[in-house]
Amino acid sequence: MPQLFPMNWLIISVMILFMIFIITINTFFIKMNYFQSPSENKTNKNKNKFSFKW
Repeated sequence: MPQLFPMNWLIISVMILFMIFIITINTFFIKMNYFQSPSENKTNKNKNKFSFKW
């Protein structure tokens, strides 16, 4: 039991950190896209959708 508890905590912490990292990257990419293309065109909208999906 003592050996299993720290491992579980480590896994949970890593998962939380990974989620935060993904969220920050997504927000950064969305901001970059907005700065790059302020004009709204069909191609730009498709590009934004694709980046958000990825």
